[in-house]
Amino acid sequence: MGTLTFTELQDEVRSALGGRTDLNARLPRALNIAQQRLARIHDFDEMETLTTTTFGFAGTTADRFLALPSKREVFSIILLDGAQY
Repeated sequence: MGTLTFTELQDEVRSALGGRTDLNARLPRALNIAQQRLARIHDFDEMETLTTTTFGFAGTTADRFLALPSKREVFSIILLDGAQY
């Protein structure tokens, strides 16, 4: 996230809290919550992935499933077919 390391981010938050050290155990949680909130309210272009695939329909129940990348957390999927925009 940005140009600061995780330790530097903790130092900045601690400084904003007046140098308090009694909340050190909660700093990672607070930073993670802040990052989640930012990710929810802003669309980051670098997190968007556009993939083109073909679907092989065989008329079975397996047609309902699409393999997704395992290294990413998926928030939404939009299916665009060539005929309908």
